[in-house]
Amino acid sequence: MSAKIEERMRASEVLEIFQSESEITVNEMGDDRLVNTRTFYTDGRTTHQDSEYGKLETNGKWRGNKFVVETRSDHGGKMTQTYELGSDGRELNVTLKFQNEKMPQAISIRSVYDKSQ
Repeated sequence: MSAKIEERMRASEVLEIFQSESEITVNEMGDDRLVNTRTFYTDGRTTHQDSEYGKLETNGKWRGNKFVVETRSDHGGKMTQTYELGSDGRELNVTLKFQNEKMPQAISIRSVYDKSQ
């Protein structure tokens, strides 16, 4: 597995999440990484960007009480991130799933974050 994918799979130590009517912004912080900030539209709008992984197409939308972000690359890879509050509202469960036509099966990682305030 490439070092870049391994780094992406490591859970962030801290997540800051800001939500407005039409966007969710996630700041990921931890260990020696700089803050990684990503903003997703909540209305299903697709964004496009060029990256080191090729051209990426990202789409975020609510599915019931889960916020699901799907990112596809032009190389056939797909990453799905699912954000879901625990039943007590004090935990956030984040599931990260990687799929690629070159892999025999998907890789799925679940991280649990405790609310700090």
